[in-house]
Amino acid sequence: MNRGILMLCVVFSAYVGWAKPNAAKKEYKLKVSKAVYDRIAQTAKDSRKQPTFNFIYNYAKPYYNAYYDPSNNTINLGEGIYDLCAGFGEDSLNALAMVLGHELAHFYKDHGWGMAFGTANEDLEVASKIYKLKLTSERKTECEAQADYYGGLFAYMAGYKSLDVGPKFFKELYTAAALPAVTNGYPTLQERMKIGANSKKKLEKLIAVFEAANLLNATDDFERAASCYDHIISVFPSREVYNNAGVSLAREALKLFDVEKIKFAYPFTMDLDTRMDNAGQKGLGEDRDEKMKRLLTEAKDMFNTAITMDPEYAPAYVNLTMVNDLLGDHELAAGMGSKAITMSQAYGLQVLLANAYIAKGIALANSGKSNEAKDAFNKAKDGNKLMAELNLNAITTPGFFARLFGQPKKSEEKISSMEETIAETEPGLMDAILEGAEEMEIKRQSDKRPAIRIYSRHEESYTAIKVKTYSYPKGLDNFIVTTPFYKGKSGRGITIGAKAAQVKEQYGSPTRTVAGAQKTFYIYEKAKIIFLIDGSDKVDSWVIYAKEN
Repeated sequence: MNRGILMLCVVFSAYVGWAKPNAAKKEYKLKVSKAVYDRIAQTAKDSRKQPTFNFIYNYAKPYYNAYYDPSNNTINLGEGIYDLCAGFGEDSLNALAMVLGHELAHFYKDHGWGMAFGTANEDLEVASKIYKLKLTSERKTECEAQADYYGGLFAYMAGYKSLDVGPKFFKELYTAAALPAVTNGYPTLQERMKIGANSKKKLEKLIAVFEAANLLNATDDFERAASCYDHIISVFPSREVYNNAGVSLAREALKLFDVEKIKFAYPFTMDLDTRMDNAGQKGLGEDRDEKMKRLLTEAKDMFNTAITMDPEYAPAYVNLTMVNDLLGDHELAAGMGSKAITMSQAYGLQVLLANAYIAKGIALANSGKSNEAKDAFNKAKDGNKLMAELNLNAITTPGFFARLFGQPKKSEEKISSMEETIAETEPGLMDAILEGAEEMEIKRQSDKRPAIRIYSRHEESYTAIKVKTYSYPKGLDNFIVTTPFYKGKSGRGITIGAKAAQVKEQYGSPTRTVAGAQKTFYIYEKAKIIFLIDGSDKVDSWVIYAKEN
């Protein structure tokens, strides 16, 4: 949802670095470019061998080319393009990400050719290769549109805000490289700018669906979340989306378990209210068990698909560990948990690694290996203290969760009459906020995949998202999310960067938590606020929301 937050920190540090002394400049340019390339390539990764990255230095004059060469499976970035991006200040990495995402899209969309960003040096071998392909102008324009669209999406998923950079970048490129507005065999400057503008509009809609899906998932609206994920998969079948879709299915399955069978807190979620309600259901018998197994099996398929796309994708291994455990295969789950830990260590994300330890700990405990489970839970404290301690309590106090679920739930949320707003805006004003906003329609797929319309607007301080469901089950969900630039406070004085302990001091214990690879959602149902806590145990952002059924 808030991947741009990570990008902001990287942009600042890298941009400052570009001012290093001349002696280190060339090596540093390669290092920065390779880091951006690796980050985007890791996001867009599938089962194919990724192109090798080459940085081409300027010699007699600036080299204004960036291109994908299918003959040797390489993506090549000229130093002239790098220098051009460096001139964009705080948007420097966003511009670089746009270029590299564009070239990676040529590879991932099987274009089988490389359209250079610049063609100033038409005597170069690469230009000759491209011209010899004799592609029609219409086909080249179509491929460019796809590359802009998917390249922008790859960059966004990797944490870069590249949507607004395109038009200005192309103007700068054509001026710097002395390119004519109309170049033989390529879209014109005006066409490229138009392609960029159209891609931006499409991307904004798709990103709104992705953000809405994650928020619906966090607020236990699994059917609507699944509809959103299904739509995204049809357009952009990425490992992240398959993984998140699997989480929705697994969490929906968790709601159907008998309370006495839930011995531990799974990092998917810990929804006490919902499970209490299900505990009182009668007459479901085999149908409920069959549905649980079906949902978990579908979730397992989703996680396996994500792993097929990227065999090193750690979040899917963590979730697959827990699904195998819920399906009763505890030994397999424990083995998968070891792999999840190894994969997560390579990511360097505290929350993800903590969840891997928790997942393995649960499988070990259910295999009768209590001491090993305790060790795993203790190792998880650095990244997900709340979930780790819940599971330690469960292992030292048999029946801990069953007794908790079996009693009327006493909320530990602190009640306050203070109304939550973000930039003096609240969900009740959503119609006014979104007046004139474009909508994204997701058509009805089945009884469990209703028709949905999503409206969104991005402002400096917040992003507003409305999810309206027109077919059964009908509903309305309004979310307002802080941006990285927000300097205000929550209704009880919390700011971005505040410690999680301060959140609990002001709001009490969360109703439930939902784990993510980089952040943990602290959900307060009474206050209708969600805090996103990062791996440093600090507030990354927060969401205020309202739901109507």
